This record gives sequence, structure tokens and C-alpha cells, in this order.
Amino acid sequence: MSNLHAVVTGSSSGIGHAIASAMLANGWRVTGLDVVAPTISHAAFTSVRIDLTDGDALVTAANSLGDVDALVHAAGILRVGNVGALDHASGELMWRLHVDAA
Repeated sequence: MSNLHAVVTGSSSGIGHAIASAMLANGWRVTGLDVVAPTISHAAFTSVRIDLTDGDALVTAANSLGDVDALVHAAGILRVGNVGALDHASGELMWRLHVDAA
């Protein structure tokens, strides 16, 4: 088992799941940060259930991770609307998850 440790947000689905799975297959230890239940079962995988838009929870989780060699921020959501029609709350949520959480 490798001593390399990666943190992958959004590891429960999509790109984050694919990246976390590939890293595990290559001997990394992976901690997945997700708002939903884990979908990966592997001895070197640890799941942390967290809402990445909750700043206090994010700081607490980050402080508990120990040494981290890589961060893959793959968590994401998409809200769409016509130009000028997207509500502020949706735009703010995307910003908080995609930018602030990183």
C-alpha cells in the first residue's frame, strides 16, 4: 500500500468516482468528501460525509485529514437558466461549491 494520500471531492459519482477509483487502483489512499453516501468500497478508501458549502464543517474536516499529497476537487452541481434569469441563490450555491470549497 502506498503512503500517498489523496482527497477527492465528489467521489460518489461521475468524474470524482472515476478518479478516486483510478487512484485506489494505483495504490493511493483516498479520502472521499461527499454530501451523499459512499459508492466505493475499498480498504484504502475513507468516506467523509460533508456539505462542502458549509465552511465550518469544511474547516473541521480539512483539519482532520492529516498529510495530503493531492487534492482533486471534482464535486459539482449545475444550475442553468437564460442569461439574466438564473436566480441569485443558484449562482451563489455553484460559486460556494466550485470555488469557495476549493
